Amino acid sequence: MNFSYSHYNWHNDESLKNKSFLITGGAGFIGSHVAEYLLEHGAGKVRILDNFSLGNISNLKAFADNPSLEIMKADITDQNDCKVALFDIDYVCHLAAIGSVPRSIIDPENTHQANVTGFLQILNAAKNAGVTGMVYASSSAVYGDSPVIPRKEEIIGSPLSPYALSKYMNEEYAALYSNVYGFQTTGLRFFNVFGARQNPEGAYAAVIPRFFKAALNNQSPEIYGDGTVGRDFTHVANVVQVCVKAMMQKIT
Repeated sequence: MNFSYSHYNWHNDESLKNKSFLITGGAGFIGSHVAEYLLEHGAGKVRILDNFSLGNISNLKAFADNPSLEIMKADITDQNDCKVALFDIDYVCHLAAIGSVPRSIIDPENTHQANVTGFLQILNAAKNAGVTGMVYASSSAVYGDSPVIPRKEEIIGSPLSPYALSKYMNEEYAALYSNVYGFQTTGLRFFNVFGARQNPEGAYAAVIPRFFKAALNNQSPEIYGDGTVGRDFTHVANVVQVCVKAMMQKIT
């Protein structure tokens, strides 16, 4: 069964045909779904910025022939790349990042470069370009070692990984840009997103696609610990919904 976003309306019936969007990390798992939604609803321009270190061109296969799609192979850590990517853009959905906690522990330098320096470059370029709206991916990891359950947005603990710290720094930079420059953005704390196009391969693959891969191969899923640990999961369609709504909201 093929899933289609055409049956959903998460942009308040507002016409998208004269609107332009930039999705960083748009060839990745979540980014490709956001792009698909916008294109299915007639967006005038959807520009994808991706360095393809983690993103895959195959994620764009279903809509690669759409004339409103632009693919830009570039890097968010490059100031000029960001400036070029933001030309003639109304809305930004910033998803490009190194998104693995274990990888961030092994490689904190590159995690900081991609997640903090890259975020700052996009944030600054978006401000200078005068975009109408910007949404960015934060993470549930910012709650750190806080023991408060259920989670409360305003209560966070100490970061438990370089990845968590990088996402916390994103939120702090976003708040600073709002206070100092009047440039407002919306950060979304994602909780373990899953769905179609999620890569089950590699040392840093997420748990849901790994479980499905094991099941398809008639293998038992590998569970770490004693099985009592709980995790929150969010389907990618719900993430697309909140990204679109937050990106296009009227901030006052």
